[in-house]
Amino acid sequence: MAPRAQALSSRRSVVSFLLGASGGFALGCSRAAKKQPDEAGPTFALRTNERPDPKSGNRLGDAIWLALASAGPRHRKKTIALLQAALAEIEASATPGLDGLFEPEAIELLHARRGLLLPKLTAARAMIRHHWTDAELTVTTAPGGFFAWKATTDRRVEHARFLMWPISHALLLRNVPPPSLLAVQEDLANESDSATTSLALIVTPELALRRGAPAELARLQADCRRARRLLDRVAPKNPLASALADLAGATSEPLIPWIELRANDLLVVPRLGALATRSTWVGEVRKLLTSHGAHSVRLVNA
Repeated sequence: MAPRAQALSSRRSVVSFLLGASGGFALGCSRAAKKQPDEAGPTFALRTNERPDPKSGNRLGDAIWLALASAGPRHRKKTIALLQAALAEIEASATPGLDGLFEPEAIELLHARRGLLLPKLTAARAMIRHHWTDAELTVTTAPGGFFAWKATTDRRVEHARFLMWPISHALLLRNVPPPSLLAVQEDLANESDSATTSLALIVTPELALRRGAPAELARLQADCRRARRLLDRVAPKNPLASALADLAGATSEPLIPWIELRANDLLVVPRLGALATRSTWVGEVRKLLTSHGAHSVRLVNA
């Protein structure tokens, strides 16, 4: 090979090597980015507000869906049965000749269960927002900015982490052994239904993507959509009708896009009142995992 041709070939080899090396580095960075959430958790962006954003997003129907779908089977079925009966009572009260025929028993029973429902709804509504805002800050799900699971000395970041408390305080159970996964999930969900528990929501990969809704929840939502016009008409004077109308309007988009849960992962969200006793409720989760022999589970953000 001529000296000039050999030099060109050598330069091409060097360029190819550098491109390959830089490409490999970029790929490595890409793969590393997809490993989120790691110990620091998913990232969020924040900005300073001059005034509160009025469009913070209600999404009550989505919150009701998540609260019911993530509950233990017994509590979920009983609550949905009461909601079905309450829907029938609302329809009867709006029908000439049937109004006043039945006592609103289901609505009264639902009111009696509010102590179990409200902590779940509180956590769900605060968790599934597209952004979180108050007079000082707005936090968005846009990547970059700060890590949700990493405490800092930055007052603004800590303020932002509190605004999105169900996310910043969530506990990720990574790689629950398949033989134990269903039992662990159901036991945690049943525990979240207790009146004295510190747990609010148990989120599976399917629920995060809004897939695999329990059959009774799917039927309730279908019935609410069928009665949507009536519910919208009576909603201004009936808070429960308003909530059922919101459930009818819940979309099918993923609920929790900021985290990618793997097949054997579970996300445990505490109640708002349990934030100050984190070591206690995390210890309860560890104890439950130990009872199932799930010693290999990695607890992220513990």
